[in-house]
Amino acid sequence: MQTPSGQVLLINMYNDGKNHEGACKVTQYMRKMARAHNPSHPPHIVWLGDFNSHHPMWDEERNLHLFTQANLDKAQAIIDAMAIHDLQMILPKNIPTLWAMSTCNFTRPDNVLASSSYTNTSWNARPPRNSPTKTDHIPIITTLDMNPGRLEDTSNPTSSQPTGPSSENRYQKTCEHRHPARSSKRE
Repeated sequence: MQTPSGQVLLINMYNDGKNHEGACKVTQYMRKMARAHNPSHPPHIVWLGDFNSHHPMWDEERNLHLFTQANLDKAQAIIDAMAIHDLQMILPKNIPTLWAMSTCNFTRPDNVLASSSYTNTSWNARPPRNSPTKTDHIPIITTLDMNPGRLEDTSNPTSSQPTGPSSENRYQKTCEHRHPARSSKRE
């Protein structure tokens, strides 16, 4: 989507609980988009959806039973993508997004991530006051400012070139050492 201050790439993803093919495809797409754009004007990224992933970085500590090695490995692929693309979590930690009806436990498999260059704008990501019945996922209302600003390069006071998320070179260096296709069993 084009805004006055640049392109915003909105990605809504469903990641299968048995593997993380969705996350791998999104990461490949973001890499392709990074290559296609001028590094001094990369698109803002908003990545949200059902990640089917558990990690202490976003789940409540009381859900320790979900932090198996397989789940942590699967979550690491998302955390790596967050680092590579300079993404921040917009939905605050400990906000549940799923009610497991069989155990009556609240967990956090869904998330909202955005470019750090976009997190200084008006954001609101929260569950609604009255969640609909007959569903296990809790909807998340995400409101964003459609006129995001760009971060200015402060390394050279005379420079007025904007800076943004990771450049193609930074992405390539990080990804060359990663194997994007991991699979794990969901408990």
